[in-house]
Amino acid sequence: MKVIIAGGGIGGLRLAAYLERNGHDVTVYEKQTGAEEMRYDWHDDVNPRALVSAGLNIPEGSFPKSNWTFIGPNGESKKRLIQTYENIDWSVERKAINRELFSLLKDTKVVFNATVSKLITENDKVVGAEIANRLGQRERVFCDLVVDSSGVRSALRDSLCGNLEFPKTAPTDVFFAYRAFYERTDAPVPKETNKVYMKHIGEQGISWCIYDEPSDSVNVLIGRVGGLSKETLKNALDDLRARNPILGNKVLRGGIVAEIPVRRPLSRFACDGYVLIGDSACMTVPMIGSGIATSLKAAEILADVIGKEKVNTEEKLFEYQARVFKEFGALHCYVEIIKNWMLRQKDETVDWFFSSGIVNNKDMCSMAVGKKMRLTLKDCLIKGWIGLDYPKVLAGMLKMLSKANEAYAKAYAIPQVYDKKKVDAWRKKADGVFKYL
Repeated sequence: MKVIIAGGGIGGLRLAAYLERNGHDVTVYEKQTGAEEMRYDWHDDVNPRALVSAGLNIPEGSFPKSNWTFIGPNGESKKRLIQTYENIDWSVERKAINRELFSLLKDTKVVFNATVSKLITENDKVVGAEIANRLGQRERVFCDLVVDSSGVRSALRDSLCGNLEFPKTAPTDVFFAYRAFYERTDAPVPKETNKVYMKHIGEQGISWCIYDEPSDSVNVLIGRVGGLSKETLKNALDDLRARNPILGNKVLRGGIVAEIPVRRPLSRFACDGYVLIGDSACMTVPMIGSGIATSLKAAEILADVIGKEKVNTEEKLFEYQARVFKEFGALHCYVEIIKNWMLRQKDETVDWFFSSGIVNNKDMCSMAVGKKMRLTLKDCLIKGWIGLDYPKVLAGMLKMLSKANEAYAKAYAIPQVYDKKKVDAWRKKADGVFKYL
């Protein structure tokens, strides 16, 4: 089967290696000038088990993260997240992961300075793509399957209409994250080295300030849902410096804004001749925005579904989506409900959550890795007792958890075999939970 992969995302590159091993003819079109330019110049958090499971080495220089300290909007309420060692994420350089991915490619053709600018369709089927280079020259390439690994802003996905239409992402589905590594000052290293500021300076999003001991630098993220203005960025940086004397002024690495989906996976992954993977399918954990592990897992599942055959119809590719939703997609629906609810709360409510103990370490560990909160009878009694002082907030929290469980149940009930009427009904129910939130 002839396969085009649009964009060299992590999931797309790992899929390419799986497909070539199964005898498929694979070409990746990447807009960057070379492999070293493809990834952001920073490290990201990923559990090393996800890399090993995907057949990747843990790059040299990777290191386990310290425990997080979550800080409420008032800057005083705190909650420390203490995870077991096996659940701790490691900081891994994105460029190092990229080198690992490229080392697995043998026969795949990677064309740099090239963008898949347009899909070619015939009779409600994608049959190829138009490729544009930096000189503006265009070439039409026909194939059996186009894999969209071009990111959350996929113009290819959004260009399809009619019977081929895919769900649209809303502005609030995207997290705009400024990421930079700053020179440290002579101030002493703080006791709490990994600080996350929830609803930082009262806005919908987070910021963090981390002392990275291996590089002796300060790792900064400032992220907001729906957009990040220059004024917001400046105000957030000023506040971080006031609270963290170790944060200097000189940017050593990074210093750009990345767009990351922070929503559940889309309710449609494929049509005839076309399939989504990674950020283009919104395969990130809604609470933290990390998509490395999920994209690698999705690549494994999609490759297994395709196998050595010519699998390129929506009916046959649906198994891939069904397995993704069973594996992690339904859980991400659950987490998105919690994330959206938390962002709508008043600052004083969020401060109370961190200071009162109604959200404990077990709850935080579950949400941090995109899992459901498991509440025992004892947990419910304790939370109910703590919440007596804030009955409206407690009632709202219980209603939210009920809605989160509903979202999970409906998403998990995805049909296992493709039947258009049943799948359309499932999509309506799964998406309907979020309609009025």
